[in-house]
Amino acid sequence: MSVKLLDKVKEFLVRLFKDQAFRDRLTNSSVEERNQYLESDGYSFTKEEFEAATLEVIESKERGEFNELSEEELTAVVGGYVGETSKVLLPMYGVPWWPIDKKPKLPIAQPMYGLPWI
Repeated sequence: MSVKLLDKVKEFLVRLFKDQAFRDRLTNSSVEERNQYLESDGYSFTKEEFEAATLEVIESKERGEFNELSEEELTAVVGGYVGETSKVLLPMYGVPWWPIDKKPKLPIAQPMYGLPWI
């Protein structure tokens, strides 16, 4: 990831939190107008680039390298979690407990002794 992209995302996040007029202009416009407005301000990055850079910003905040926003402000701007799919939580022992997509197959019913009924 380029340093320029990371700096632009940092600038975007700080501006999104601190500039009320900027937020109002983004929320009160259509998708096309919003994209044109962001590109005219130099914020042109793909969704994947934005997510990767935002994760890098969060990690740099944890390392103490990003001090423009507090932890609460950064969480308010980013929304807590970035990504399309949620991660599966795995316990230290046992099996994954969320989300389980498949139900287990029931065993074939057989008598415990003797001949099976046909």
